[in-house]
Amino acid sequence: MLHIYNKSAITRKQRFQNAVVSGVIASVLCMIIFIIVLRLFTTYFPILYILFGYLIGYAIQRYGKGVQVQFATLAAGLTFATMLACDLMTFGSVAGILHFITIADMSAIMQILYRAFALFTAYQNSRIIS
Repeated sequence: MLHIYNKSAITRKQRFQNAVVSGVIASVLCMIIFIIVLRLFTTYFPILYILFGYLIGYAIQRYGKGVQVQFATLAAGLTFATMLACDLMTFGSVAGILHFITIADMSAIMQILYRAFALFTAYQNSRIIS
């Protein structure tokens, strides 16, 4: 009888656990970067969200090594949570965030586009796609 053992291979569950841990670490690091930038320049840089989406997606892809949609969903969810936490640090409340986004001008449209592109970037860069 032929037995094949690949002890260095990890299961899908272990890969997802690695993706969760690396994604949360990347998310926390992105929040720290946001706080540093906010304190240094005393202005709001929502374009950083695109970079955060890429970094979180890359961390999940690199350490999770998954191909399923759950890895992409995890990356988008963590990116959304990071953006929400950064906005709460900036504006102080959910009402402040909604007021800032719902102002009908070009800045509000750009705010929404930055966030949407950050979620798209995280979703696209989080899985291994051949």
